[in-house]
Amino acid sequence: MNPNSDIIVVFEDAAHVQFNPLALSRPVCELLTGARTGLQRIKHFFDPCRVTALCRPCLTPLFDAVTAEALIELAGVTDGRVLFINGRTILRQDDRAWIESLKTTPTATAYLQDNTLIAAVLPSRQVAAMRPESLKLHEPDATGALQAAADKTETVTALTFDFIWDPMRLNPELLTADFELFYRDRVTSAPIGDAVVYGRDAVFAAPDVSAAATVVIDARPGPVILEAGVKIQPFTYIEGPAYIGPNTWLVGGKLTDGCSLGSGCRVGGEVENTIIVANTNKYHDGFLGHAYVGEWVNFGALTTNSDLRNDYGEISVKQNRQTIKTGHIKIGSFIGDHAKTGIGMTLNTGAMIGFGANLFGGCLIIEKAIPGFAWGNDAIRLPGRLPDVIQTARTAMGRRGAEFTEHHKHLFQTIFENTQTERKQWMRRAKKGV
Repeated sequence: MNPNSDIIVVFEDAAHVQFNPLALSRPVCELLTGARTGLQRIKHFFDPCRVTALCRPCLTPLFDAVTAEALIELAGVTDGRVLFINGRTILRQDDRAWIESLKTTPTATAYLQDNTLIAAVLPSRQVAAMRPESLKLHEPDATGALQAAADKTETVTALTFDFIWDPMRLNPELLTADFELFYRDRVTSAPIGDAVVYGRDAVFAAPDVSAAATVVIDARPGPVILEAGVKIQPFTYIEGPAYIGPNTWLVGGKLTDGCSLGSGCRVGGEVENTIIVANTNKYHDGFLGHAYVGEWVNFGALTTNSDLRNDYGEISVKQNRQTIKTGHIKIGSFIGDHAKTGIGMTLNTGAMIGFGANLFGGCLIIEKAIPGFAWGNDAIRLPGRLPDVIQTARTAMGRRGAEFTEHHKHLFQTIFENTQTERKQWMRRAKKGV
């Protein structure tokens, strides 16, 4: 491939709705799993080529992505190829064969798995001649235009995320794979503060990681990755596999069974097989298990989620107004960006907590689906307050040195409008009983 003329485009397909509420505010390729996002892995395997994302217009300015119109214009000034890769695809070492096929094929080719478009390669001039509507791949059935443009079709076997619980379920496996791919050759034997460490050869710790006495890091069950600026306070236990992102603080408690915590988090209490995107506060005691949590979330003291039914039965989730059986008996909560919980809140198995929701009252939330910007609990439900949520987000982000921009404001307004119907239905259910 020619890094000077080929363009790599990581696209969203219509299945992005299966990752709400997390995907309301980010492309699916920006979901953290293991120690990387899907987009970061694609950039690794296609370095030094230019890699960009193609996603919903409301997300484009926040994630340095291109619009369909901009992609067409860009393709028109190059003489190479455009390689489209589905953002739900997780590239691994095992995919080297078809990755090389993408890099080298001279023919317009579509790569399919179970009738899903995984990737496509088209000459730049062919993409430049397309209409913008045909490249809005996040819309239903839109990927058919890429398949129709290809001269041949190949079948591939790829790891894809199909449901919102897939990133959490596959997290232990991907943590181990990412350690081998990105960190194995960077491991040293240097002490990690005053921590007691088991399995030191499976622990990567940046030089400035600090760990107090009484900290225990056990990498015998799987590797542990500690990025720059991580601080680990006394009485913290970390069981691998685990990833702790830059400038995250662990303030006591235990992490077990495959956890990934993105940058800027403050986490304490008990956390099991859970992913937190970034900049989230779970400072106090309480259990979070088999969960996926967005960014800028704040958990009140003793907030706890259930991840196992009392009868050990299959857990269902309610998403996009549909009840979906997960096929699993351990599923916790899925919590959108900027959501808040008050002290003593408890969440049902498979709970979906929407973007900007605020739950309080020190009670159990029985209902499975809480819409974006909802305020209250099962019994007391208040109308969404967009200006208040925006002001809270501005304050929270400012405390971490992040700017709340006009692009953020537009995204909040878009999500608020798109969740209006669900909020009205949620309010009516309060009067009838959940």
